[in-house]
Amino acid sequence: MENNASLEWAAAPVMWDRLSTHTQARIWQQLLAIINGDEPAAHDQPELCRLAERTFRSRVERAFGNVPLLREFAADSPFWLMSRDELLEQDASHLRLWHRLLRPPKGQAVPLPYLRYVRSLRHAAGLIEATAEMVP
Repeated sequence: MENNASLEWAAAPVMWDRLSTHTQARIWQQLLAIINGDEPAAHDQPELCRLAERTFRSRVERAFGNVPLLREFAADSPFWLMSRDELLEQDASHLRLWHRLLRPPKGQAVPLPYLRYVRSLRHAAGLIEATAEMVP
């Protein structure tokens, strides 16, 4: 239950701002571990995964307009420094998850490098799935 409360605090801007930087960092690392499937408790609790994803997404949505913060969110993705070839070796569902988490709202102006990165996640997932169907 502590996981749920921590993630709910991260989703609420007023509560998040009241937390110490150290506590914010700890909660954020826990949130990323859940999203990436590195938290054992998340495997048995799909609602915890959904809460982590909603929390991350809500923080990203509030960050549009703040380019340095958007860059930090993109850097939290496990694919941030991967080349195209490395992206094509990843699990397509994980790439799509991170695309959903980072994609800008329709009509939202975002820096072109950020937009290209988010699109690359979707395109890599699509290419992986398309070529997987071709293999017997």
